[in-house]
Amino acid sequence: VNFDDANIECSSADNINNNATTIVGASSQNKKRYYMMLVSSFGLFAIVCGYMAAIQPVGWTFFSWHPFLMTCGMIGMFGPAIQTKKLGGYVNTKVHGILAMAGCCMALGGVYIIYENKRRLERRHLQTLHSILGAAVLIGIFLVGIAGSAFLHPDFGMDRSNKMIRFLHSWSARSFVFLAWIVAWLGLYELKQNIFILAAYAVPLIILTPLTLL
Repeated sequence: VNFDDANIECSSADNINNNATTIVGASSQNKKRYYMMLVSSFGLFAIVCGYMAAIQPVGWTFFSWHPFLMTCGMIGMFGPAIQTKKLGGYVNTKVHGILAMAGCCMALGGVYIIYENKRRLERRHLQTLHSILGAAVLIGIFLVGIAGSAFLHPDFGMDRSNKMIRFLHSWSARSFVFLAWIVAWLGLYELKQNIFILAAYAVPLIILTPLTLL
């Protein structure tokens, strides 16, 4: 038996294993950095662009809470919720649900603000394209969320391993979130037809859309 050759083979195998471990570790670190970058981008967008939308067209008023809460909920919460689910695993799935629930709560707050504002001004509800589409999208998001909790919750979901339900939940949710982002921009357009303000709101979303929803 040639022990030198055997030692060389063992050493080569160890090097391959070490290199593979290094590559996997580096890939995991890059994935984590990418995740944190996107989550931070959503948070920054929600605060900055949410406030920018809120002060249109005449500064901060009671109504301003509507665009601010909707931006924070539909974009600031749902964007990270989708990204977190992509990481997979039990904990990330639960965090995904918590973020989505927080987004829904903020959206409900936004709905209350616009309802109360119109009541005070004695105006009719659901009179614009933004409001009609927004109501439809919100109903869709809530239905998808309820179905996801009932069937796919990692603790008590009735059919959490069903691949078809998981697929339908994932892509229907992303579709509704995408529509919600369009509706949010449309609402800003109805408030202020300023190309720079509209672009400042739209361009980050255009960049984040394929990175998050695809």
